[in-house]
Amino acid sequence: MKQEMEEQVQKCKAAVQAIKGKLPAFVDLSFKELPSQTPFRVVCLRDILIHRVTHLAEEGLDLHSRKAVIPFILVVRAAMETAALLYMLDK
Repeated sequence: MKQEMEEQVQKCKAAVQAIKGKLPAFVDLSFKELPSQTPFRVVCLRDILIHRVTHLAEEGLDLHSRKAVIPFILVVRAAMETAALLYMLDK
């Protein structure tokens, strides 16, 4: 059981590193030139949420390694809620 948990933690760490490598560094300002500001705001929101979920996941992994159970659960919940917002934005 402990080995399975460690494998899952390693998979999570690899996923976070993969996402960190693809984090948006800037917002494409060409969206601001469109008549509607909605596309620009959606892109900004998406980028903010991606950064947030990545930072929350990193913090969650750190809390897990320090055996801080309650803060870990709270951070994972925040990460899941952020991921849900990203999903809803995509839909």
